[in-house]
Amino acid sequence: MWRNRGCIILLAVMLTISGGMVFAEESEDGMPLEESQMKKTLLDEDIADGIIASETDGDITWEINADGKLTVNGTGDLSGTHESEDFAWRLYSNQITSAELNVTGMTDASCLFKNCTNLVSVNLDNFDTSSVTKMQGMFSGCENLTGVDVSGFDTCNVTNMAEMFWNCMNLVSVDVSGFNTCNVTSMGGMFCRCISLTSVDVSGFDTRNVTNMWWMFYGCSSLTSVDVSDFDTGNAVSMAGMFWDCSKLSSVNLSGFDTSKVRDMGWMFAGCSGLESVDLSSFNAGHVTEMRNMFRGCSRLKRIKTPYNVNAITDLPDVLDMTWLYSDGTEVTQLPQELGYSVVLTRSDVWERPVPTPVPTATPEPAPTFAPAPTATPEPVPSPIPTPTPVNPPSSDAAQKVQNFVSRMYTVVLGRNAEAAGLHDWTNRLLTHKIDGAGIADGFVMSDEFKNRRLNDGDYVDTLYRTFFNREADQGGRAT
Repeated sequence: MWRNRGCIILLAVMLTISGGMVFAEESEDGMPLEESQMKKTLLDEDIADGIIASETDGDITWEINADGKLTVNGTGDLSGTHESEDFAWRLYSNQITSAELNVTGMTDASCLFKNCTNLVSVNLDNFDTSSVTKMQGMFSGCENLTGVDVSGFDTCNVTNMAEMFWNCMNLVSVDVSGFNTCNVTSMGGMFCRCISLTSVDVSGFDTRNVTNMWWMFYGCSSLTSVDVSDFDTGNAVSMAGMFWDCSKLSSVNLSGFDTSKVRDMGWMFAGCSGLESVDLSSFNAGHVTEMRNMFRGCSRLKRIKTPYNVNAITDLPDVLDMTWLYSDGTEVTQLPQELGYSVVLTRSDVWERPVPTPVPTATPEPAPTFAPAPTATPEPVPSPIPTPTPVNPPSSDAAQKVQNFVSRMYTVVLGRNAEAAGLHDWTNRLLTHKIDGAGIADGFVMSDEFKNRRLNDGDYVDTLYRTFFNREADQGGRAT
């Protein structure tokens, strides 16, 4: 190899001495003619020797033999920018069909096999990853890699796994169940466009420090399930496109997700055409500024438990001849905004009209008796008011019961169905303890709209009984 390089250097010197004007002429590949001829001569002679390329880089040596096998031996890191086109063996990446790493002490393993499009097997048995901090893009663009054994990786020091298997389109399985991810901050695009991946076990991932989960499973169109139920997302900032185009995913458990710091949920479930229901009732969307196309292409989605504190606009899935409805049948086209609680939205083809609460049969009440007024006693000195305990967001069931109560106020007191804005405003006030049940009933009964109904005395009393007691008035009560 070095003999060939020596010949090239001598030839270059001779051409320079003779005037060097031949370099003005270019070969078909755009390279100066003599340089192109020298490179061709070098490759031809190396291939004849059984070597396509080789190099010593610090304490690491690598070579690619005529069969396309890359062998890397040594200790420490490779020089240069790992993302650049001339990094290490990248100029020969499409000639690499297999690889073997016998390396220790490496800290940066990012983009090691980037765009090795013909790589089909990798032996990593002797690759010590205990010092590695960067694995982003490690196998990015390895389109023909069907499997890779990374089960022995020590990842306790790794901070970046973004795009690790990006565009590994033929990767059927990969065992990452043993990965220690406690220091990882980015998993963005980790399995992006692994279109042949049918399953991946990430249930043991420690994601407490992860801030980026964007495009994590984007394009995993063969993935039928993924367990992210134990993900700690308290520091996550971006979930954009996290499950985008996971078209075979029928359900995903996100009930434990903490989204209090998330800013971007755009395209999060876009293209999830197999998803039938999604429970986002634990999602606090108070800081989310981007939610566009969150459900775009979710053609089978029929039920959504919405996030709460939604401020950003996002349209609900648009399905021909179908609409989205609140539980009371009110039509909605976007996720409800500025509600401090979750509500259930149902697609019109599966929505069922709620069964009204039956009014119990009236029973006579005894005539009221009046006890003598008690002797006045000194009032006790009030104790200091305790600091209120923070109230967690109500469950969807509790919110639904409150909403049904408010809806009854409309039908009983005002004699009409509730409009969406009023219904959700009154419901929100009750759930956030800005008003109690008696207060809302009083608000309806004292409203100008109720007064304008001009009920006679009997109808007025009947309405009060239905409002405050949820039953018909008895004869004794009506008489008094």
